[in-house]
Amino acid sequence: MAVNAEKETAAGVDPQGRRVLIGANVIVALLIAGALTAFAQWMGTMGGFVDMTSSSINSLSPPTQNLLKALDTNVRLTSLYFRNDAESEDQKKFRQSVDDLLSLYEATNRSKITKDWINPLQDHDKRRAMLDRLKEKARFKEQIQGYTAAAEAFRDEIRPQLTELFTQEFSLLDQFGGGLGGGDPLLGQVRQAITTQQRNVDDLASALETYFSAEMPSYSGLKTELRQLYDGVHKQLEVIAQKGPEYARTRNTLSQEEADFLTGTRERYQAAMDAVSKAREAVDALERIELEDVLTEVGPTNNALLVETDTDARAISFDDIWPPIPQGMGATRAGFHQRAFKGEEKLTSAILRVTHKEQTAVVFVHFGGPPLFFGGFQGMPEAPYALLKEQLEGANFMVSDWDLKVNKEMPALDPAPTRLIFVVLKPTPPQQGQFNQPPQEPGWGEAEDEAFLAAIEKHPRALFVGGWYRGPMGPIPATYEFNEYLEKTWGFTVDTGVLLLQFHSFKPGQYMAGQDVMAVQEVTLGDHDIVAQLHSEPLMLPQCAPLKPGTVPEGVTQHPLVLAPKRDGLWGVRNMEKYVEQAQSGQGYFTKVDGDAEGPFTVALAAEKGEAKVVAVSSPYFAEDRVALQPQVMMTAQGLTIGYPNPGNVSLFLNALHWLNDNTEYMNLGTPIQMQKLDVPSESALKAVRVLAAFGWPGVAVIAGLAVMFARRR
Repeated sequence: MAVNAEKETAAGVDPQGRRVLIGANVIVALLIAGALTAFAQWMGTMGGFVDMTSSSINSLSPPTQNLLKALDTNVRLTSLYFRNDAESEDQKKFRQSVDDLLSLYEATNRSKITKDWINPLQDHDKRRAMLDRLKEKARFKEQIQGYTAAAEAFRDEIRPQLTELFTQEFSLLDQFGGGLGGGDPLLGQVRQAITTQQRNVDDLASALETYFSAEMPSYSGLKTELRQLYDGVHKQLEVIAQKGPEYARTRNTLSQEEADFLTGTRERYQAAMDAVSKAREAVDALERIELEDVLTEVGPTNNALLVETDTDARAISFDDIWPPIPQGMGATRAGFHQRAFKGEEKLTSAILRVTHKEQTAVVFVHFGGPPLFFGGFQGMPEAPYALLKEQLEGANFMVSDWDLKVNKEMPALDPAPTRLIFVVLKPTPPQQGQFNQPPQEPGWGEAEDEAFLAAIEKHPRALFVGGWYRGPMGPIPATYEFNEYLEKTWGFTVDTGVLLLQFHSFKPGQYMAGQDVMAVQEVTLGDHDIVAQLHSEPLMLPQCAPLKPGTVPEGVTQHPLVLAPKRDGLWGVRNMEKYVEQAQSGQGYFTKVDGDAEGPFTVALAAEKGEAKVVAVSSPYFAEDRVALQPQVMMTAQGLTIGYPNPGNVSLFLNALHWLNDNTEYMNLGTPIQMQKLDVPSESALKAVRVLAAFGWPGVAVIAGLAVMFARRR
């Protein structure tokens, strides 16, 4: 009985202890689960991202991350991709892809970057607040004030003055025949003209009452309306003041009062005409408001992205982010799988432009030739650098050109840049006369030399685009006008007497020429920041002439960038006529001519001395749109992409400019130009996510429970 009593006593104590133990177990389990969750969240803030896509679309490039982490101003990223009940599946994909992209940007620097989403079709208050915020940006506010001042000048000064004048004229006309302008036709025409102008003035005044309260005012429309009104009023008053006195002198049927009325029009109208002319000049001086472009892009169904700082804003259009593939396809017909995704490239460019106000100017120096940035219309040649200009502006460069054939002084740049870098193109030779007659116009000469040398002495940073050029007399090569400067200042020249050809060997000593025979594509890269990231980007350098070393001046440091290696099938041709003869012989292959140059050849070089820097690329067309930026639809291991067969050409050009600008951290900014993926997730990535959701987190819970169980047993 004693033993049983002891057991009963122990059993009687157990319920209280067990309740305490169970409660403690629950608390411990919660603490362990909370600790694991907190640890997982903390690990997520450590800057490491796991990209679950086959194309790395969910990873920002290191230069973009560096730009975002170095921001010293707040940036707001707003998606305006709409949502409604009738939207397509493609619209959901577009919106989600952009939302994922903005999440990556925000996660990179949460202290400076904030993402937001406004559904323009439903979030009316948020959209109105956004529009009001845009109008208050310092970049736009000053421009808007000019338009406001012009509107107020019309309302407070011009309209009252014109109304007073017209009222006076009506009163005088009423004296001549009961308000009908008498029986004379000219007086009737005067009344009709003044009536029309008074109506136009009143109509514009009524429109202005609600103009600036509009959600998206048309500033350019206001400028046009004011111009048209002022022109119409001034022209009509001038016609009356000019013809009235002449008519009064020749018309005998007019009364003396009617004749005096017409004779005095100039005196009565002059003050109003002067005021209108002055107001017209003020309207002409109004700057184009860039806010209008932003407001146009952020329409309710435009699917735009908005990038804002406290003082500036830029909108990125849907077609900029999602260009159709192929590009000839109508933008409205291209669905999700017929578009490329250029999100990082465009968004990073916009952030760079709103956060970095100091701009470097890139000035293309040329002599004659077609327009560099504008062309392709009927009767006009294609502009060789139109697309490249867009790339440069996206990298926050101002772009201009200086045609030394037209102007020996470089055009002024507005606003003034912080630095100026020249891109020096070979002068276009004058057109030869017929029947071997000399050219009818002069070519590059001493005056152009002097102007160029003076400019580059003042701004000693330049990218020289050289290479092999066909001369006016058949295959005989042309000279390079800047060789003397390059040799004296930097210790190298363009060897224009040698053209690099790349053949395909099919038998020892026998070679075939493909379509790319005049383009060097197999290159080696030097050890320099400009080309450090180009190893995976194909280069094509047409019509290369090697850079020939000379005596390096004291203090100059040279850096080889791109070299054509010594290999079978690649050599430098000194006499093209020999190969023309081989092609015409019918033998079906080419053989190397004795005396031709063998590699390796330097085809791109950087040099520096103190604050002066130059880069030379000895390929005349390597950066033209038709070589560097001709888009192609390509099939890759990751799927269908739109890209460029020679992305290294653009990277070489842009990186050279960044180096010349002392901004090596901006090299390769944004996604590499050939990485524009269509399909986002890979199937393996989706499986990994499903497995993690189905087994991973439940497994963590089981482990926590087992840990508690073993703790109890101890």
